[in-house]
Amino acid sequence: MRSFLLCVACLLAPLAARAQSVDEAIAAYEAGRIDDAQARLEAIVARGRAGPDDLHRVHLHLGILAAVMGETDRAERAWRLALALRPATETPAELAPAQRAIFERLRAQAAALSVRAAAVGAASNEAATTVRVDVANAPDGSVTQIRSLATPASGGAPWSATVGAGEPTELAIPAIAWRAAARLDVVIEALDAHGGVLARTELTLRHAQASAAHPALATGEAPASGGGSVVEEAWFWVVIGALVLGGAALGIGLALTLGPEQYVLEGPTIER
Repeated sequence: MRSFLLCVACLLAPLAARAQSVDEAIAAYEAGRIDDAQARLEAIVARGRAGPDDLHRVHLHLGILAAVMGETDRAERAWRLALALRPATETPAELAPAQRAIFERLRAQAAALSVRAAAVGAASNEAATTVRVDVANAPDGSVTQIRSLATPASGGAPWSATVGAGEPTELAIPAIAWRAAARLDVVIEALDAHGGVLARTELTLRHAQASAAHPALATGEAPASGGGSVVEEAWFWVVIGALVLGGAALGIGLALTLGPEQYVLEGPTIER
C-alpha cells in the first residue's frame, strides 16, 4: 500500500508543482514584486510543460506586467495568446483606461485557438497512415510544433512524434504504432516554441480490414441490431425451444392422466 501511495504521489507531484508555480508567480505580482513575478512567469513558459489553462494565466499576467512597464507591443502579443486560449477572459480590473481599451479591442477580435485532425485516405496497420492537422485562430508565431501520441487499443506505451507546424501539417503514423491492433487512439497537440500545450484534439483510427468487416465500427458506433433473416435472430430459437419443450411436457401430462387402460380417439373415450 505504501508503494502504491508513493507512486501516486510521484505522478501527481509534477502537476502540483506546475499549479503552485503559477499561483506563486501571480502572488508575487499581487504583492508588488514585479521583477520576481515576471521571472517566475517567464520560467514557466520556458520550462515547456504547461497546459492551456496555465498558459492562459501566465500570458494574461505577462501582458499586464508589460502594460504596467509601458511596453504596449509586448503586452498586446501576450494578451492575443491569452485571449486565443480563453476568449471570454474578463478585462483585468487593475488596468488603466488606455490599457483597458487595448485589452477590450483585442478581446473583441479574439477567437478560440483550436486544432483539428483527420486521416487522409484509409487508415492501415500495415503501412503508414497520413493524418492532416489544421490549427485555427493561432496568433502569429504562437504554434511552432505539432505532437502526436498514438496508443493502440491493445495497450502499451504510445508512439510519439513531434514535427514543425505548417499550413496544414501532415503527420505519418507508421504501422509499428498500431502493434497489430484494430484501433489506434491518437491525441494531437499544438505546441508553443518551448513545448507548452496550447490546444489538443483526439482522433480514433480503425484500419481498413476492421472497417470492412464491421462498417459501423469505423465511425465508433455500435453495430445496428436486427435487419437480417428471422432464423438468424436469437429470439427465434428461444421461441422454437419453448414450443418444443412445451409440447413434450403436454404429452407427458396426458399420458399420466389417461393411464395405461385408456385410449383417446376422435370421439368419446372408450374404456377397455
